Amino acid sequence: MREVAARLAELAGAPAPHLEQMTDRELALLGLGDPFWNELWETTHMSHRPFLVDSSAMEEAFGLKPTPLDDVLSQTLGAA
Repeated sequence: MREVAARLAELAGAPAPHLEQMTDRELALLGLGDPFWNELWETTHMSHRPFLVDSSAMEEAFGLKPTPLDDVLSQTLGAA
């Protein structure tokens, strides 16, 4: 996440972001006020260790190729 945020800031010509990890307690407390935060429990495992996405099965089964990250980030910036 840090690498993606840094790359997005670079493409936008913005200062490098300062990111901090939320504790489980903070996430639980936020969930008391807004149900959105409760949904993040399903993905917290992705923030506790490196998370690698492998598209090889999708490429083999359907012939699809992943979009390069810079293209996705540039399109996101263009839509903003």
